[in-house]
Amino acid sequence: MGNPDFTSTSKASNPRLDARWWWIGAALITMLVGWFFKVNPYFCEVVYSRGIFLLLRAVWDYTLAWLPIPLLYMAILGLLIWAGWEIRKVARRGFRYKGRFLIGHIALNLLAFTAAVYTLFYLSWGYNYHRRSVEDQLHIPEVQADSLGLVSEFERATEELVAANLILGRNDSIPLSSSELPDDLESQVRQLLTDTLEGLLYPTPGRVRAWRIQPSGFLMQLGASGIYIPFVGEGHYDAALPACLWPEVMAHEMAHGYGFGDEGTCNFWSWLACSGSADPAIRYSANLSYWIEVARNYRKYFPEEYKDRRRQLPVSIRADLAAINTAYRKYPGFFPETYNRVYDSYLKQQGVKGGIKSYSRVIELRMGWEQVEEP
Repeated sequence: MGNPDFTSTSKASNPRLDARWWWIGAALITMLVGWFFKVNPYFCEVVYSRGIFLLLRAVWDYTLAWLPIPLLYMAILGLLIWAGWEIRKVARRGFRYKGRFLIGHIALNLLAFTAAVYTLFYLSWGYNYHRRSVEDQLHIPEVQADSLGLVSEFERATEELVAANLILGRNDSIPLSSSELPDDLESQVRQLLTDTLEGLLYPTPGRVRAWRIQPSGFLMQLGASGIYIPFVGEGHYDAALPACLWPEVMAHEMAHGYGFGDEGTCNFWSWLACSGSADPAIRYSANLSYWIEVARNYRKYFPEEYKDRRRQLPVSIRADLAAINTAYRKYPGFFPETYNRVYDSYLKQQGVKGGIKSYSRVIELRMGWEQVEEP
């Protein structure tokens, strides 16, 4: 498609030879392919999610991903250098650019840059939004988590959380610390996730990374505790996040890296993988995260009952919940409402039902999964 240099123009007079027009054309083709995949999820599953994407994942993970630092840092540095260079060139050239008005030149550059980002996003990962749903592939029945269903699910989640905490042997008001987690946490979480996916006949090429990102609060103030960035092929979680959530968030972002776009699906994979861990701290993290998701929905229907049940939790669990609340209060996000609206719109455009509410779909997935697992 040509070198993605959005400042240089071809020496030929024909503008169609300009690399910028190649990227614009590529974006239009990408859009057309995306539409085809969206209406043919089975084809997307076979050709892209279990085909092209696997090759890209394996090549990436066994080359650049071996670097000992997050690729995100290098990408940010590269973008800053590129932006500085562009500003310098614009300042030196003045109002006109090779006989053309500078504003038109800048507009074309921005359009080409946007087209390149769009194309690379979908080629490297984004088409996974259109693959067959987990419910379809695993024959998970549709379950509605109504108020009645949430009562029993909340009780079950609470019992599992208390039991997991009891195994840890915690009885004080100190939140779970990183020292109580395995030293090789990332490797263990990755192995748990890949074992889970492979056991259900999903391929897991490569070795998806999940980095703890500094400075503390950076991601949370942008509106996310964790994020998977397709352009660097790695997952990330905020350094300000309490240790009790690390395993679950790591598994969630790794699930994105193995080709799943839907947030509820990634929550489901995270719970399924980590709740089966032999390590009590990882298992506790899975149960705590799931309890939080169920409790958030339960509280909408039964606010007073929720308060009473929360007060009855062991003091160590309440300490973890307090640590989570403290972290989110300290880093509330720059524009939380705007972020929620934008991300909600983005997810819906990708075909994710419910938009940002899809995170809670893990409850319905688990309830349906229990029916599949019943003898």
